[in-house]
This record gives sequence, C-alpha cells and structure tokens, in this order.
Amino acid sequence: MKSSGRKSFRRKADESGIVRHEKRVLDLCLDSIEFCPFAKDLGFDSDVFACGMYQLDEKKKMKYGGIQIYSVTPTQTPDKKEDKVSNSINPTLKPKPDRDTPALSLSEHGKRQNTSAIFDLKWCPFPVGSHNHVLLAQATEDGYLGIYRMKSKTSAPALTPERRSGKIQAETESNVETESNGETETESKTEGETESGSPLELLTNQEVVKGGKPCLSLDWSGSPNSYKVMVSQGDAHVSIWSLDVGRGQVSETARWLAHEIDEVWICAFDLKSNHVVYTGGDDCTLKTWDTRSTKKPNVTCGVHDAGVTVISPCPTRENVIATGSYDEKIRLFDSRNMYRPMHVYESGGGGIWRIRWQPEHSGVKGPDRILAACMRAGFQVVALDENNLKMGLVAQYKDHTAPGVTPLAYGCDWGKMDRNLIASCSFYDKQLHLWHSLTV
Repeated sequence: MKSSGRKSFRRKADESGIVRHEKRVLDLCLDSIEFCPFAKDLGFDSDVFACGMYQLDEKKKMKYGGIQIYSVTPTQTPDKKEDKVSNSINPTLKPKPDRDTPALSLSEHGKRQNTSAIFDLKWCPFPVGSHNHVLLAQATEDGYLGIYRMKSKTSAPALTPERRSGKIQAETESNVETESNGETETESKTEGETESGSPLELLTNQEVVKGGKPCLSLDWSGSPNSYKVMVSQGDAHVSIWSLDVGRGQVSETARWLAHEIDEVWICAFDLKSNHVVYTGGDDCTLKTWDTRSTKKPNVTCGVHDAGVTVISPCPTRENVIATGSYDEKIRLFDSRNMYRPMHVYESGGGGIWRIRWQPEHSGVKGPDRILAACMRAGFQVVALDENNLKMGLVAQYKDHTAPGVTPLAYGCDWGKMDRNLIASCSFYDKQLHLWHSLTV
C-alpha cells in the first residue's frame, strides 16, 4: 500500500488477534463479499471487493439487489472511540499481543450497480481475453446469470455495442432510496443495465432457470482460456455455460438433474480437473460428477445431517476439500475418498453458509486457515494443524449485532493484497464490517 505522505493511525489487535476498522449499516440486506484478485492490475494500490445485496420488499412483493464496489484506504486520524467486544480464541493458537496494523476505512468506488436479488458473486480467477478483462459473475434470485467487466480505476474504455450484445434483462424495476433535501425519494431503476457511474459494465445477463426458480450459486472453471461458469439452480439441476469473450455472450454446454430436492445450494469445479465438479443440495448429499457423463454421479456422500451449503477445494493442499452445511459443521474430505470426512469441526450453533481459504502469499508460513460465515454463530477463523489437518478455532468475530434483529453471517472473504484483511456482511441487520485477523 503506497503512503500518502501523512502518518497513518495504527490499531492494536485485541486478545483474540482481531483488529476492528470500520462498520457500516447499508439500506439493503447483504449476503456476499468477494475481494478482487486483480485490483493492482486495475490500478488500485490496495484491496478492492464487491458486496452483493438481496432485499425483499414485503409490501410490493418484490425482490431486488445491487453490487457495490469498495476500495480499502488508510485512515489518517484515530476514531473517537472503539467498541470493545469479547471474542473466543483457541488457547493453543495464541496471537502475538504486540501485533498492530494501519487503521483502514472503506470508500465506495463508483455508484451501486442495481440488479436482481443476488445469491452469489464470483470473480473470474484469471484475466480474460487479449485485453486481460477482469470479470465478475452474479447468480440471481430471478434465475439469471450475469457477467460484468470491471473497469480500471481510471475508467477503462467501454466495450463496443457489438461486444456487449448478450441478452440483457430489462423487465423488472427495483426501487432505490436516495436522500434529497432531508426527504426520502424513490427512484425507478431498470435491473441488468449498466448504471451510469458504476465501475461494472454488463456483458451479458442470461436466463438460466425458468418458472420463477433461482440461480443459487456459481463457480468459474480454474482452467485458463476455458471461460466456463457452472450454476447451481433452484430446480434440482446444474448447468455449465461457456463464455464467448469477443461477443460477450454465454452458451449452455451441459445441464443435468443433480439432486432430488429443488435447492442445489452449491457447486464447485475441481481445481485439478476441468471435468470433475462437485454439487451439494438440500437433500443432504454431496456429489462428485464427471461432466463428460452426467447420467449418474461418480460419488454420492450422505454423511451430512442437513443441506450442503458450501464446497471449497483447498488451493494450497492437493486433494483437500472443505464443505459446510446447515448441520453447523465444517468437514474436510480427501477428494480420493469422498465417502467419509477426514475431520469435522462444529461451529457451536450456526449453519455454515460460506467457507474461504486464506490466500497463500510467497514467503509467508503458517497453518492453513479457513474463514467461515456461520449464520447465527458469527464469523469464525479456523486453523488446520499442519501435521494432521485437525481444525481448531482461532477467533470468533461476533460484532454483527443490532437491537431487535438476529443477524445472519452470510458473506465474507480474505483480502488478496493483505492476506489477513477480512470483510464481512450480514443479512437482516444490513451491516458491512472491515477487520483484521492477526493470530498467525
């Protein structure tokens, strides 16, 4: 992070190794956080992330959402006061009490992109095309897969209309509240179109599921130049879509019935083989598939006691896959034996909605760490024993609170430039937090 020439205020870690930076309360419910892996290539000096939103307007019986891009910047002056919140730690993994970090704050980068209600966001894991475009995909409640190009910090030139010729949904309108002379006004915004002032440029918005069923999650293939996106659906199916970068369109390459209950909560590509994929559903099963023949799964694992909500292959340990479930457990599997987990971790009261492996940085040693969004049990940082991979709690972040509301910890991610930086968001209380976990 470049210096601004002024001395930055620094914050000390508490007894659990957590450093709190900023808390915001937004106007919509939040459920997804994704740090951009190519912020530096886009001209940013520090981390940038996308925040996805999902709002239900009960009076009008409609759902809508948005994507806001945030950049992380140093804070030059100390806060007047800092909240002190007790956090649980694992005594076998004690933090260094002298650790501190420059104080950080959030800045909106451009205007909010109005969308349908968002279930999932994912950045493409590699730059795309000859111009190295940075792409962000969304899965929405109305059954669409949307793909955006992120503009550079200095506003990269827009793509030509011919290259943005993908199907754009413009049928539903969402309501966005704005302040004007102290009064609240309602503006009508068309979903799917690129917002003026938004750093996101819509390439395509493709209908994936019909009949009012949602797209529940998505994943990009980890193979460069393949440009494939897999979508788990609310009609018991999974589909795979191939992106034509030049035309800005997606085409379906596979679709199959994956589970016995409508909600296929999660899907993931294997990191080694582009033909191997994993799915998890509300039928409590975890399945392994070969996309060259999807008449039946290669493996069906039935050890979960509730719906499977997240599947995350480890980027640093070959054959290690983590899953999360409504049964409040994180399980580690060996991909060569998906019938029985190697180890199980219990969150202590909250279903697991998202799992994030801490990014690997060259020259940084320490145990692998998992950041987990544990719904009613807050956000937890879990470390793996380097010898036997057993999981232990490092820190529990429970600052997402609001009077009269039971927040659900849904969205979280590690920074890409600063591997100890964390952004988290929660449903119902509409809160977005920025913090560090400095235990390792």
